[in-house]
Amino acid sequence: MRRRLLLAAAVLAAAWLAACAFLFLWPSEDAPSRVDAVVVLGGDASHRIPRGQELVGSGVAPMLVLSREPGSRWDRWRPLCGRRGVICFDADPYSTQGEAQAVARLAELHGWDEVALVTSRYHLFRARLLFDRCVADDVAAVGADYDRRWLPVVLPLETAKLVRDAVLDRSC
Repeated sequence: MRRRLLLAAAVLAAAWLAACAFLFLWPSEDAPSRVDAVVVLGGDASHRIPRGQELVGSGVAPMLVLSREPGSRWDRWRPLCGRRGVICFDADPYSTQGEAQAVARLAELHGWDEVALVTSRYHLFRARLLFDRCVADDVAAVGADYDRRWLPVVLPLETAKLVRDAVLDRSC
């Protein structure tokens, strides 16, 4: 009996790791050629914001939209908010769902038809799920690099959040 339980646990762990590989480590990404705005989600700004700036700089969009993070980690990026072609917003609540709701309001206000969403690659699948629910128009998802040392924390956390967002809380 103990051997069967260990085997079942090993099979479940292997299945979870395989799912994590496809959903979080190597998610499908879009390559937008032209959108109305590049939206950078809060969290890991040192990787995400430069990726958003790169897209705007290459002519993908005329507008950079930044979700402000609470706390001092975001102080380095705060001066961007006063620049032309940059919109900064505070999500309420500060969560991916709150960011999706805020971007939906901004898209309606500014008449955006298409946006490129920039977030860490491990976060792309779930962020796309939430933005597809909340933002009525086209959303292209673009991944930013991240510190892989956090994967032991990120993978279980993203799994739990994905289960919540896909099964328990299906609202915008």
